[in-house]
Amino acid sequence: MSKQWTYGLCSCCEDPAACLCSWCIPCYVAGETTNKIGNGFPIGCLVMCFVPFLYPCCVTGPVRTKKNIEGNCCNDCIRCCCCGVCEVTRVYREVKNDNP
Repeated sequence: MSKQWTYGLCSCCEDPAACLCSWCIPCYVAGETTNKIGNGFPIGCLVMCFVPFLYPCCVTGPVRTKKNIEGNCCNDCIRCCCCGVCEVTRVYREVKNDNP
């Protein structure tokens, strides 16, 4: 059974540190996110630095799959286009307290 995101899209300010990091150093945050799900830091960092339009499919999608969260790449892309920092923060918060 699929579940929902733990954090809402507009709840990014509930964790000011994560929100600020997502705003100022998104490549690091994306790298940490992919590292937490076992895909390695360089993948997320390079995607965010050089091909950020692939973030929804290369970072958000694998997090959704690993956490069994319902959704699809199309919706992930829309959220990234409309509020990218909030989406990056939400995905990071979803995995940041997981054990490596």
